[in-house]
Amino acid sequence: MKYILTIIIFPLQLLSVNAQQNYSKTNKFYNLSGKMTIRSLCNSQDQITNVYYNTGIDYKRFIYGYDFAGRLDTVNYYFGEEGTDVSYLYKNFTNYEYNANSLIENQNYGGTFLTNAYAYNNRNWITQMYNSISQIIYENEYCKNGNVSLQYFYGSYAENFRNTDELFFKYSYDRSSRLTNVSNEITQDNTYHLENTYDKDGNITTLKRYGDTNTIKDNFVYAYNSGTNKLNNVSGTKDQFAYDLNGNMIKDSDNNEIFFSEVKRMILVR
Repeated sequence: MKYILTIIIFPLQLLSVNAQQNYSKTNKFYNLSGKMTIRSLCNSQDQITNVYYNTGIDYKRFIYGYDFAGRLDTVNYYFGEEGTDVSYLYKNFTNYEYNANSLIENQNYGGTFLTNAYAYNNRNWITQMYNSISQIIYENEYCKNGNVSLQYFYGSYAENFRNTDELFFKYSYDRSSRLTNVSNEITQDNTYHLENTYDKDGNITTLKRYGDTNTIKDNFVYAYNSGTNKLNNVSGTKDQFAYDLNGNMIKDSDNNEIFFSEVKRMILVR
């Protein structure tokens, strides 16, 4: 007998334990037509080990491996056809290395084709990320409360954008840790500049955002219903939002209809 215990949790889950006490779990997901689109296998630690997508010419399979601490360390991709299992058709997609605090230290793509390396401070906040081909490097500095104070971006990625300048941003906050200003420390102008203001309740009241050519892109003013924190309109528009007695937004003049479920969760805007 192959299995001594099989449990079916209708309709998506199959639990099995074989004679060697090896545990496995299978999850199946279907589309609205009843066709299975995703199947996944899990080990005894409830970690996904295999994921199968679609069937036929759209078939894809990913295999996941874990280290001694249960951390994801490899993801492989199978290039073969559905129903086959040929060893040389397994290709490495990515793998991970961790530091002593279980934070990702290196992420490799395609073996050693591309590596992203990460550095952290003594509070486990990321301070630097760079990759092996210098495509993108960024560095962070922080305020004592954890808010980012400085951020520096550079690398060859900028060659794909109209503005190829390196980016060095300084972030400012109010006493409630709300972002009030982002300044570009390299250009010393309004390129990618941001300004926010807030009312005494913490609601945002104005937002100015500049683009990559030192020109303003967004200049919003937010108005709220009197005595409430409910947004009434943005910028110079007429009354844009309306609410029911439970506080749910029921109208947005930019959209025709808003629908809620029986438990008052928004399910559709059109």
